[in-house]
Amino acid sequence: KDPNRCLVTLPTIDCVFEFNGAHNVELQNLEICAARKAVKTQGGSQIAVVGCSIHDIVERAIEFEWGARHRLVDSDVYNPGLGALHITGGSPRDLNGTVIDNCHIHHTGKLDHNGTAIFIEGYGVKVTHCLMHDLPGWAIFHMGGFHELTDNRIHHYMLESEDGAAMYTCSYFGGLCTVIARNWISHGVGIAKSAGWGPLAFFQNCHGLYFDANPSGGPGGTYVYDNAFSHISGMGLK
Repeated sequence: KDPNRCLVTLPTIDCVFEFNGAHNVELQNLEICAARKAVKTQGGSQIAVVGCSIHDIVERAIEFEWGARHRLVDSDVYNPGLGALHITGGSPRDLNGTVIDNCHIHHTGKLDHNGTAIFIEGYGVKVTHCLMHDLPGWAIFHMGGFHELTDNRIHHYMLESEDGAAMYTCSYFGGLCTVIARNWISHGVGIAKSAGWGPLAFFQNCHGLYFDANPSGGPGGTYVYDNAFSHISGMGLK
């Protein structure tokens, strides 16, 4: 393209909406773009992002940090420079309660080429009825436990990375009482950076579900059932 005919947008805002210890706020039907971050919460509770279009963000689009019962629903998140969403907070006795429902998350990691759609570090997060695709890395990376990852559609993931999965659990308590059910996962690629020989050497080590770093979760365990896997270069369940 002729650069003289292109529209160039330079983000000058660090974060469009930043909430520190806020409660009961709803952002509804907004288009948020061209900033380093779209929404960031620190502490607080019940910050809701509903029916929004969030795109072309330099870093992570949304960060829910150390709060509780936040919501991202009915929203379209795409083209972040890093991942789409980062969630922290909660404990086995005091669950986070954040809900991600009916969202379309796609084309992440435009700058780091490894952006995870949803990165969870905490306890008690629900991700349901979401469509996630065209991801250079994982769709969901989860630590902690008591999560519900159900009824999601994930396809064309790990397009620029290896050694992962659509849903990747890590750390000893990564699977504590977590439910992974009724997800349809397909077209996991896995681009090996230092592959061996053979015609399929560059398409490997990409799985559907990957339980890594001894995530037994103690007596609670992880409940995995009624998931469908197809067209994955690695294993459905590792």
